[in-house]
Amino acid sequence: MLIFSTALAITKKEYERIGVFSKIDSLKEQIKVNISAYDKIKYQKTYELYAVLSQLMDLAENPKGSSMTFNSTVNGLNPSVPI
Repeated sequence: MLIFSTALAITKKEYERIGVFSKIDSLKEQIKVNISAYDKIKYQKTYELYAVLSQLMDLAENPKGSSMTFNSTVNGLNPSVPI
């Protein structure tokens, strides 16, 4: 677990340095604005995918748990809807 935590810390620091997280935040906001134009009932699958995408983006910025639990969480979020 220490190796995974260390790798995450190093990766997070580098991603912050090169602006990955600010780009993710910008994309999240843009998607949020765009999706608000859709009817929730008519575009239910779109909203479901948005919810999954938001959670994956949050995990990218703030990963939690061990390597095993993190992977399990990510795998559990993968949508069953073909993209």
